[in-house]
Amino acid sequence: MTNAIEEAVALNENSRDITAAFDGSWQKRGHTSLNGVITATSLDNGKVIDVECLTKFCHNCKSDQPGHVCMKNYDGFSGGMESDEVVKIFQRSENLYQVRYVNYLGDRDSKGYKKVEELNVYGNVEVKKCFDGKPLTGRGRLTDSAIDQLQTYYGLAIRRNAGKDVEKMRRAVSAIYFHKYSTDEDPYHTLCPPGTDEDCWCGLNVLESLGIEVGSNTKTALYTIDKKRFEDGEKFALQMTKEARRRKRNAKRRREDQETQEQDEYGAGMF
Repeated sequence: MTNAIEEAVALNENSRDITAAFDGSWQKRGHTSLNGVITATSLDNGKVIDVECLTKFCHNCKSDQPGHVCMKNYDGFSGGMESDEVVKIFQRSENLYQVRYVNYLGDRDSKGYKKVEELNVYGNVEVKKCFDGKPLTGRGRLTDSAIDQLQTYYGLAIRRNAGKDVEKMRRAVSAIYFHKYSTDEDPYHTLCPPGTDEDCWCGLNVLESLGIEVGSNTKTALYTIDKKRFEDGEKFALQMTKEARRRKRNAKRRREDQETQEQDEYGAGMF
């Protein structure tokens, strides 16, 4: 992670006051999880630069093994794990990596930022929040449909490049982000596959490779086609899931019928 931090510093004009995104995850929902983890990700290079794991459980303590090292490092309710983890990451940043996270990107209800602000971890250096207090989803922001699309496309990019060059996988994932991020005023399709490629999914690059000028009507049509392609893929996946469940049920019925026949053949009084 030291290399990732140094790379972030270099991209930040060698300033060691950097911007990071903080996000937590738990083993299960409902604020009853025994384990939690939070990551700090640099916004300059998109790499994880620190990780903190907390657990409320130690298997060795439960089994009363003498002389063991206790793995439990947190007491309290599970919902407070995130803020405690964030504070730990902030408090060790200067001693461990010689950097300060002066810009904090997190959820709108981030308890971590509130606690960092209360503790004033960097003294006179202010930690600024990079969220606007609005929800992630909704009108004018990420919709459920857009989130589903991104998850599907990212999954395809990873699976299609599995076992191949890691750089190609990274480029494929980045291409999806910038393709969706692009606008008419600020297009960014340089990472998309060239329009001459047989497997090119970027309609804009395909048209440009054919020398066709792309207008607003064409872009609307491409968006409609892309949306329909995604919906068709969802329907196909749902159908495959239904067929798999039906095959599983049929196989279970056949096993039950076979077991019933065997019970009849070897029942009491048959011999």
